[in-house]
Amino acid sequence: MEMTVRYRSSRKEVSEWYWKKWRERFWLYHVIFFVLIVTVSVGRWPPRSSTDVVRGLTLGLLAVIGAMAYPQIMFKPQDRTLTASEHGIDTEIGKIRRHIEWNEIGRVEDESDVILIIRKRSGNAFIVPGRAFQSPQDRETFYKAIRDWHAKTEGDLSE
Repeated sequence: MEMTVRYRSSRKEVSEWYWKKWRERFWLYHVIFFVLIVTVSVGRWPPRSSTDVVRGLTLGLLAVIGAMAYPQIMFKPQDRTLTASEHGIDTEIGKIRRHIEWNEIGRVEDESDVILIIRKRSGNAFIVPGRAFQSPQDRETFYKAIRDWHAKTEGDLSE
């Protein structure tokens, strides 16, 4: 059995998901990224001059701002098709098509207004809004199916 939903994401949904994840753990990645950029751009310790420090801090700040802006820059407003089955997820956005196996998915979460399907390595997520479904029952059926397919794969890996 497979289930297909069609929807269009909004920048607001992407932004809300990103900031939620930022508060959970992304902030740590940004701190590490900032320190790395500052360290590399200053070049040596102790710094040769205050100009080196200002340059390093500026580059570090710009790099973190760029990383934070990346999800909005890469946002795709086109209609999306997401087909889930026991074999994984097939997704289509415009002309881009991908197949993702369940073992590449880290978590499936039901939040108040969206279903999140979060990839393991990248942390990227499919944000499936409630409006993608004809009814709350369809949403619940979809969520239970993908949760079960994902759990079955996780169970197969632990054996």
